[in-house]
Amino acid sequence: MEISSLTITKLHGIYKAEENALSETCSTIYDRAQKAQEKYDIYITLDKDFLAQVEKVKGKKIEEYPLAGVPVSLGDNICTDVLETTCGSKMMENYVSPIKAFVVDRLTRAGAVITGKTNLDEFGIGDARGHSYFAHSKNPRVESRTAGCGAACAVALGTSLIGLSSDARGALRQSAAYCGVTGLKPTYGRISRYGLIDYASSLDQIGILAMNALDTALILSLVAGKDEGDPTSLDKPVLDYHKELIEKPKGLKIGIIKEWDEVEGLEEEVKKAFEAGLEQLKDMGIEIMEVNAPSFFHSPYTAAIIGAVEAFSNLANFDGVRFGFRASSNHLHEMYINTRTEGFGEHLKRFLAFGALASSEKHFQEYFLPAQKMRTRIKDELEEILEEVDMIATPTVPFMAPSLERVEKDCSIAPAADTFTSAANLAGLPALSVPVKAETMPAGLQLMGRPFQENLLLKVSHALEKSSMQDPSN
Repeated sequence: MEISSLTITKLHGIYKAEENALSETCSTIYDRAQKAQEKYDIYITLDKDFLAQVEKVKGKKIEEYPLAGVPVSLGDNICTDVLETTCGSKMMENYVSPIKAFVVDRLTRAGAVITGKTNLDEFGIGDARGHSYFAHSKNPRVESRTAGCGAACAVALGTSLIGLSSDARGALRQSAAYCGVTGLKPTYGRISRYGLIDYASSLDQIGILAMNALDTALILSLVAGKDEGDPTSLDKPVLDYHKELIEKPKGLKIGIIKEWDEVEGLEEEVKKAFEAGLEQLKDMGIEIMEVNAPSFFHSPYTAAIIGAVEAFSNLANFDGVRFGFRASSNHLHEMYINTRTEGFGEHLKRFLAFGALASSEKHFQEYFLPAQKMRTRIKDELEEILEEVDMIATPTVPFMAPSLERVEKDCSIAPAADTFTSAANLAGLPALSVPVKAETMPAGLQLMGRPFQENLLLKVSHALEKSSMQDPSN
């Protein structure tokens, strides 16, 4: 059994063919997860009761439980009421949430079984470094490079068929590109954020990682929709995204942003892979045209300023008083200082310090207000472009997965990695990273579309997969 290329459709086929296949297959997947954990540091917590979960869904009809026995991993800032939710931080070590995230409830009701909680940047601050207090996730292709987030690595190695993780400035899509899987950040409000411990409320969304567009589409159909527990979730019709992929994309126009190939740090191999992807799109009859977005490349710094200010506010309640880590001290004020000094990692503390600076009375006019104005300009420009074209294509990340040594020491990686991804978060638009073939390491082609038109992005992604024969099962 080739676990690493397993999809939900293939898994269902195995279940239907053999009476005891559910237990045997899930046991194999969990064994693989345990071995992969030792080598790649994918998980912060593996669920010891995984096989007990499997027994509970044994015998369920797939027609009624479309995810019966499907292993799913969760980024460790998505709450469950059983497993620890650490946010990759010493501050939250051993914390078990009293609530279950909306997406977790939806998936488990559909029969999914949780493999475990995956590694992520501390509090998911969006750098796709794969560095937390607990682990440094390694790339499934080359161990000396980062995986970005553990959820992407889990899917790439077949230790989970589906991964859910957060995306505030593009971390999920960047990780998908690094690991060679499909990564979807939906429209802001498309998926409930209830139960997500987010650092930037206006940017963060829960996204989906999978081996292909079909599996991504199925999961989106199950977790999308209005949630009364999340006032930012929107009451928009939820499509059967899986069925939407049956028809080939026709009559579409895709915009390519001028000067995309002049960005700093763009690697030649990424450039060639993206251009080859564009040629595949042209071969499918999709029209490619150049579009002008002068504010687009201001996105990384705009999102960093807004994200840092929101993080400074959102993480203020992690102070050792109500829950989580508490440092020893002689008095209350000293406890606040010691707790946050010892409980937060160095990279996060720098980010919070910048947020404090940018939101201060002295620098508000200089940093935060211009960033908000630039955000509006970026959003308006993208919406204007998307009146002319159906979607915008860019590379997902300008470079291949960086080395673990580089992501630990190089602070410039964050804005460089966010070059193409952060605009979608600022504008609240859906964006999808599609794996494209490169010579050495995986690379990604990003598609960004109109609000709530994830179906079109998935349709093009599915067509690309079939064109490049990345998924032989199609």
